[in-house]
Amino acid sequence: MGSSPNILAVHPAFPAKSVKELIELVRAQPGKHNYASTGTGTTPHLSGEMFRLALKLDLNHIPFNGAGPELQAMVSGQVPIGFASVPSFAPQVKAGQLRGLAVTADQRTAVLPDVPSMGELGITGMAGDTFQGLFVPAGVPKAVFARLHSEITQALARPDVRERLSGIGLDPIGNSPQEFAAQVKADIAKWRKVIQEVKIKAD
Repeated sequence: MGSSPNILAVHPAFPAKSVKELIELVRAQPGKHNYASTGTGTTPHLSGEMFRLALKLDLNHIPFNGAGPELQAMVSGQVPIGFASVPSFAPQVKAGQLRGLAVTADQRTAVLPDVPSMGELGITGMAGDTFQGLFVPAGVPKAVFARLHSEITQALARPDVRERLSGIGLDPIGNSPQEFAAQVKADIAKWRKVIQEVKIKAD
């Protein structure tokens, strides 16, 4: 139904003002810096690990129990670096309480148009999002399945619904069941690789 890229942000007092400066700082001080996420195994955590692995950074992960506790730690400066979904951090980035360094996508998001994408910064293969989709049990009658899809896509086509979703940081999508299934399959393969390489285990 909708999705948003994840975002890499820092506390305003943190010395790195760009992804390039962050990379240089972490490389100059290996093992010193921590990054926060919304929890072990969440897409912000996996995006953080993908970023760390791709750039060979010695960066420690601090998992929080959801976006709220992570946001408090970030705004207070307790953990000055963090990954989260765009809706979780967008209000604080807009208010200047956090500095958005990049979104984990090839292109910028309309929600935070001033924040660059990893793709435009030349950091490829970093696309990672948090999506909102609807799943139903296997075996639901085709007529019910088709009706649900039709009603949802009609709702997502309404300007007021799209505006509301954009207002909370989600890009409306409304793709086909086949496209959504392909995305889920691709995500499983992508995140499995990160999980296995880092040896992430469920808490």
